[in-house]
Amino acid sequence: MSARHCDVIVIGGGLHGLSAALHVAREGRRVVVIEKHWVGRHASGATAAGVRTLNRDLGELDLSLEAMDMWHAMASLVGDDCGFHANGQICVAETPAALAKLEARVADLRARGYTHEELIGPDEL
Repeated sequence: MSARHCDVIVIGGGLHGLSAALHVAREGRRVVVIEKHWVGRHASGATAAGVRTLNRDLGELDLSLEAMDMWHAMASLVGDDCGFHANGQICVAETPAALAKLEARVADLRARGYTHEELIGPDEL
């Protein structure tokens, strides 16, 4: 399909561009992805970033949790797990003040209905 016969043109074949194209196509729209080199060549193929929910800003939290669910279901979404491997994350409180801050965060998250972060003690760690 050429760009002249599509509903949407996505510029950039990285993770964000391909995700946008996938969701547009799943809605029944005709989409073309335009990429200068090849998909996943730049930041999407070179980053060491992970899928993270730990210590997210409250403004990012719902999106982050939804994205995590999508990553776990990636194979059902696109037919392949895309190399995703879930690994745990940890934030270590090195001082009593840092521990108090983490305790307050988890209490606030619980009050808001979130359960994805938990505190563990040194023995479990």
